[in-house]
Amino acid sequence: MESSELFRKHSHCIFASKAQFWPSSHIWDEESTIEDNVTKYLPSLDKYIEHLNDTIINKKIPIDSFVIEAPASIYSQSMDDVAEWLHRVLFKISPECIEEVQSLIPKENGAYIDTGWSFRYANIAFFVLTTTPLYTESHSRFCGGNSQDKVIMHLQPMYSFEYHFSQSKLGSEWDIINKIRNTFKKFGRDYKQDFPHTVTENTNNRLHEAPKYLKPLNKNDSIITWWKYPVNFVFKK
Repeated sequence: MESSELFRKHSHCIFASKAQFWPSSHIWDEESTIEDNVTKYLPSLDKYIEHLNDTIINKKIPIDSFVIEAPASIYSQSMDDVAEWLHRVLFKISPECIEEVQSLIPKENGAYIDTGWSFRYANIAFFVLTTTPLYTESHSRFCGGNSQDKVIMHLQPMYSFEYHFSQSKLGSEWDIINKIRNTFKKFGRDYKQDFPHTVTENTNNRLHEAPKYLKPLNKNDSIITWWKYPVNFVFKK
């Protein structure tokens, strides 16, 4: 099953069923390096950027994300594998953006407070959502488990969220976010259960975007500091 269909089938996001994904002309080549594969994705990503600029200027509905996927058998044997893959992909796309977060220092409770940073490429801000077959069915990032043979990254432009929130009849941005989280909880995938540091309660402090890109497997696991990878270059390619 294609990653787009896995996402639509397993995500409880109220917008997922109608989400559209930008087509790429590149299929991951196992014989090439991560960096060489990303280079081959860039022409399609640049076309997506052109589309986004047009939709932002003309306030039109955007295509919701750009998808990069690679064989889980190589890049998802462990969460360290996934973290290195995520780092190297994003660093190749926008090295200056990743360099900005490499000196992040956590608070005493382990959380990272928002600095206003988000992943950017060609002046477009993205949220990055990463899924792996390692996530169990109770995890909010579950996207198929054993039926998911790829590690998958969605580059979701912030404009897509803004557009859909503005067109929704469900209320304010926070009303919509809470409805999405409550829907996940209803189906046994509580955000606070798999990663409490991504959810703020009774506070005006926003949490940093980077740790949200790759959630740990379990609630008590440490935040995955993927932006500091690769440490030992797990992969030869």
